[in-house]
Amino acid sequence: EAYGSKFRIPFYCNVRADQMNEELAFALKDAGCYLVSFGLESGVEKIRTEVLKKNVTNERFRQTADILKKAGLRFAATNMVGLPNESLEDAIRTLQFNVEIGADVPWVSLYQPFPKTHLAEKALEEGLIKKLDDNLGYDIHTDSRLCQPEIDEIVRLHKFAFVVLKFPQSISLVRKLIKRDHPVLYYYIHRVTYFWFYFRRERLMSWRRVIIEAFAAMRYYS
Repeated sequence: EAYGSKFRIPFYCNVRADQMNEELAFALKDAGCYLVSFGLESGVEKIRTEVLKKNVTNERFRQTADILKKAGLRFAATNMVGLPNESLEDAIRTLQFNVEIGADVPWVSLYQPFPKTHLAEKALEEGLIKKLDDNLGYDIHTDSRLCQPEIDEIVRLHKFAFVVLKFPQSISLVRKLIKRDHPVLYYYIHRVTYFWFYFRRERLMSWRRVIIEAFAAMRYYS
């Protein structure tokens, strides 16, 4: 209430899905919030609870999505694919669950095993990675360090994630495409769709500004 009474500057904030209620949602909207973001991580409840230790049910996420829609708040959901022991079908389910709850700005990254985290240590014990160090060599947009079944297909699926989220009916075609590897082509598909379907919607940018930002990012990543 204090912020909304003094400022009319739109803002974006992070929330916990299991702490959201109608009173808070409407208060955020009245204060000028234009987007909230919460960590979904995986659309598979078993992975979320047993692997990530995030004890929020799918039903609770659905309820939170309904509350935010009722308040007129757009919401972003952050996700990871390529998690330890995750299957290709699990990763696809994550994308589908974002569509199911109507996430306005879904984000998808590739899991990276950071040193000194419980999940990375467990992956090391299970032989899914050879060693842990701070120089990962990859980032959340490029590749995975895990050695496990279907990881190559999951990495390729990640490159089409924003296509599937925008056009859910494309999943049949994407299933066929990810059986083959065209790294340069898939890289550019990911970067273009990331800017078009995620970055622009999150930042409420004009098309012109998106193109400027895209060229800046391409120079950086090259």
